[in-house]
Amino acid sequence: MHRRTSHCALPFGVSGAGFIEWLVAEYLETDRIDGLDLVVELARDASIERLDIITLNHDTLVERLLRQNDIPFADGFGPVDGDLRFFDDSDFDTTSAKVRILKPHGSVDWYRVRGVSYPAVFCGSNLHNCRLASGLQKHIDIKTPAFLSGPGKILTYNRGIFSEIFYRMHQAFRQHNSLVMSGYGWGDTAINFRIINWLGYSDQNAMMLLHRNPDELIERSMQLAEVYRAYVEKGRILLSETWLSEAKPANVTGFINRG
Repeated sequence: MHRRTSHCALPFGVSGAGFIEWLVAEYLETDRIDGLDLVVELARDASIERLDIITLNHDTLVERLLRQNDIPFADGFGPVDGDLRFFDDSDFDTTSAKVRILKPHGSVDWYRVRGVSYPAVFCGSNLHNCRLASGLQKHIDIKTPAFLSGPGKILTYNRGIFSEIFYRMHQAFRQHNSLVMSGYGWGDTAINFRIINWLGYSDQNAMMLLHRNPDELIERSMQLAEVYRAYVEKGRILLSETWLSEAKPANVTGFINRG
């Protein structure tokens, strides 16, 4: 969202659900970052005051991309303390970074730490020997990352760190009038309603869909199908008919900076 001016060894002792999460995390690890140049372009564009990136992906590609390009960002976690970064909601209120990353479904680098209410970002190399800068050892309770998967995730939106992120997402929607969407399959009913409600909140709110065949999306979501045609005709949903990797930065910034 934008504001103008915007492999495989089975670990012992994990449940079926935990194994699924572990397996997903293993396969999400990659050294390649392709097709995300647009993100860097938008983050560097001086005409965009705030760039909020809401991603339902569990990987850390966007974070790594921004770091590789020396672009500061806020992700809701505090400074590094040894092998951990602890959740700090006030990080989202920083004025020192115009880019914020919101991950309502969690992340492969979030881990539950014994004695800590919310997951922390693990930035060390050994989960079995996790220490703070002081040398104090911290115990990772569950050797799988904290992220959501499966149909029960919608209920989890209402508790713990996920409720905090969901709140910040709702807040971000209220603060922006431009939404650039790519890669979302419209399979999460709760998210769908947030988007549709946002479109209906103000006549100034508009969404650009980066999708080669955007009409396919209305077959996946009843909520989108109900408003799709009308909003397209009104110019409130702009169809780019390109993937994110193909989108021209000038076209996207033109949409964001529309009158």
